Amino acid sequence: MTAISDIDGVIKAVPLLATAATLDVAPLEGGLSNLNYLVTADSDRFVVRVAAGGDEGWDRRGEREAVRLAKAAGIAPEVVALLPGGHSVVRFIESAQPLTVEELRDRAMLDRVGLLLRTIHGLGPIAASFSPYDETRRMLEMATSMSYPNGLQRLLDRNAETERRRDGSYIPVLCHNDPYHLNILLDGDRLWMIDWEYSGMNDPMYDLAGVGYLQDDVGKVTLLESYFGESTSGLSRDLDDMIAVYLGWNVAWSLVQAKSSQIDFDYVGFVDELMTMVPD
Repeated sequence: MTAISDIDGVIKAVPLLATAATLDVAPLEGGLSNLNYLVTADSDRFVVRVAAGGDEGWDRRGEREAVRLAKAAGIAPEVVALLPGGHSVVRFIESAQPLTVEELRDRAMLDRVGLLLRTIHGLGPIAASFSPYDETRRMLEMATSMSYPNGLQRLLDRNAETERRRDGSYIPVLCHNDPYHLNILLDGDRLWMIDWEYSGMNDPMYDLAGVGYLQDDVGKVTLLESYFGESTSGLSRDLDDMIAVYLGWNVAWSLVQAKSSQIDFDYVGFVDELMTMVPD
């Protein structure tokens, strides 16, 4: 089978698209790891994700199982096709819009997002696992030709200590592992989660970190209270430490993307921005 590398290849590989009498393809902005398109096939509309070539080597086999569980729970749209190489076709939700950073910082929205994460964490288990520590180390090995940012070794040392401290202190659950605000869609009174490509069994605090890194101290307390029912000094420390782990993974991922992604984005500048967001 010929490897799929572009939108035309995805369309040809999915009968629902390939056999449509009329087809319209329009680029969608916002993706950092994929090239996204809104495809209208006859009267149906779909979002097509084309992996953009910045292949960090992640095994995406857990995505299918996670999406199946999430769709059954009513928090993920229908996935029409998952193709080799990380490409996918998902039914478009007409009335949904990605959360903005400002919306994600709203107290009432944080309560809803905390509930969404609790729902996700109750869906599993699945066979796939995700270790941000192992993946960070592996991706940094892939990015050896890139210039590392100042302070990265200090961040990695901190994250290694967090890995040792949290080992055995939590029960792994099904995590989304990339709860980036653009992956959370607001649809009236409903929230959807999309892009499950990194899903797998993991420390639930990692998903909270993916939301918490954008919050001020008050927002972090709100997030913890929405998820745990309380915010203690221990939970606050755990969240800040896991935010450092989350940012470390994203730095490593961005360095790999800067080396090989087709997307026109300043990944090196993004790395510098991420490093400024590491909590004390």
